[in-house]
Amino acid sequence: MSDEGKFWSEKAKNFPVYNENDAEDMAAINAIVKIAESHGVVIDGKKIIDIGCGTGRHTLTLAKRAKAVTGTDVSPAMVETLLTTSEKYSFNNVDTLVCDWHSANIKKNGWLKFFDIAWAAMTSALSGREAVEKMNSCALESCVCTAWGRKRENELLSEVFKAHGGELNIPFSAVNLSATLKEMNIAHTLDFLENSWDSEADRTDTVKDMSWHLEINGIKADCGLIEKILHRRYGDSPRIAHKTFMEMGVLTWRPL
Repeated sequence: MSDEGKFWSEKAKNFPVYNENDAEDMAAINAIVKIAESHGVVIDGKKIIDIGCGTGRHTLTLAKRAKAVTGTDVSPAMVETLLTTSEKYSFNNVDTLVCDWHSANIKKNGWLKFFDIAWAAMTSALSGREAVEKMNSCALESCVCTAWGRKRENELLSEVFKAHGGELNIPFSAVNLSATLKEMNIAHTLDFLENSWDSEADRTDTVKDMSWHLEINGIKADCGLIEKILHRRYGDSPRIAHKTFMEMGVLTWRPL
């Protein structure tokens, strides 16, 4: 397993999953789908590949309407969670493959112009021209990518990064992808929408989560320092709650 796969498999332990009873999360994902549809993307009855599918929140939302959805992710643990959730909700039109998109062999996998839609949500898999070209090569009708927008705010995480000499930055973003598409002379749409989520965990898991965010950005985590920040902010509380405010960018385009 690659280092990236290991990082994301560690994150899979506490990553959000598809949950039809979570009205807020369902609404957020369906808002993205509606934006895509407003630009002519047709979901119903289509074959879709979900690149960097994670635990399958988008995969399974799309599968409720699509003919079939293939989810692919670099993390075996993420894909395992997707399959477990798919079985829980009795989906029979979902399959998966564990692979790194950057090294995926589209022709060997039988994906060359095999799907109607290539979809990606909140993943760095689409960073770079070659990754976009691969996405285009899979799709017949439409490509859709949701990425970070122009805002990412979390007071606790920002303080943890600052204490380690870093800065809480926006990861691979819709603005980055839009620039790549422009360089490739690919006409596209770009819509922004606001989103936020609450996080709550015990102290141990919060330290692990903060450490994960640091280390995936190449910063060595000091668990003792993180504990000091938590104590200053939350005292001896056994549960730690914090909130992230962000913006998402939704891009759509026709594959070449």
